[in-house]
Amino acid sequence: MPAFKASSAFITWIGAALENSAFLIREPVTAIRSTSSSATSSAKAGVDKNDADTAQLSNALNHLIIVNEDREQVLTKEKEKAESARIRAIRLSNETRYTNEKLAQEITIRRSVEAQLTHTRSFLDSIIDSMPSALFTLDHRGYIIQCNQQAADWLACERQPLVGKRLANYIEMFDRIDLTFDNKLKPEVKKFERIKLTLPIGNFPADITLYP
Repeated sequence: MPAFKASSAFITWIGAALENSAFLIREPVTAIRSTSSSATSSAKAGVDKNDADTAQLSNALNHLIIVNEDREQVLTKEKEKAESARIRAIRLSNETRYTNEKLAQEITIRRSVEAQLTHTRSFLDSIIDSMPSALFTLDHRGYIIQCNQQAADWLACERQPLVGKRLANYIEMFDRIDLTFDNKLKPEVKKFERIKLTLPIGNFPADITLYP
């Protein structure tokens, strides 16, 4: 690297600078660059280029300048990375907020639908319970899925304990009734008229209708 040219006054300045080198090292690098630039502009041709002290100091200053420039480049790149990360974080935050808002809307809609379904089921249960006929909902094996209050009264039982029990355990004739329907054909309603039933509340004739 080229050496700086300096006058005798500049050499005196160099001596003072060396005595206070610890102070200069702690100064910002920009100040060193400014000082070296000022020293270069004030140099004169009469100074020996081979002066060892001057060459050593100029090399040290040039090295500091190069190091500073490298650090500035690294700092610029890190700032760019930080800005890119900040932009990604903002985008992710916006996407997360949008997703949360959408989920909140879906939850609100689902709760509204569930409330409507609950109301509808309660309304239908009220209608079924008010029917004067006994009503049983059975699976294909004859197990009770649901029944109305009149059906529970027929069997002299509470409604809830009947769920999951075979109706044939209470009405024997259901052991002889085929509860399956042909899915390939249009299911037809099965009717049994004037069937004599033996129930806990007594014996009496009844009409039985099976709906698919």
